[in-house]
Amino acid sequence: MLTLTTLSYANTGSGAASGVTLTDTLPAGVYYSQALDLGAGPKPSSVTLNNDGTRTLVRNVGNLPAHSGDRQIVFTARPALLALAGTTYDTVSVSYKNAGGACTFAALRLRACWASS
Repeated sequence: MLTLTTLSYANTGSGAASGVTLTDTLPAGVYYSQALDLGAGPKPSSVTLNNDGTRTLVRNVGNLPAHSGDRQIVFTARPALLALAGTTYDTVSVSYKNAGGACTFAALRLRACWASS
């Protein structure tokens, strides 16, 4: 079973952001493959299987103008067979550069709802 997951992001500030990178850590037991990804938006520039079984996906989003409005990345992944629908969590962090230099937001917790089909 492949599941669609949506990451939404925006530049809500008054200055442009450059070099925007989204780092997304999928929980252990969730499989991701670029070859099987049927989603839209930037594909990861790197996918790392971590020692704890989580997977880290790094996406280079590029530049975002001030007040960019919502942007989305949709990707497909496959949860473990025993994953319960609606209870899996995903961790995403954002880094970028602005006129003041490099910035990083603390990790966000997003609910990734795994639909069973």
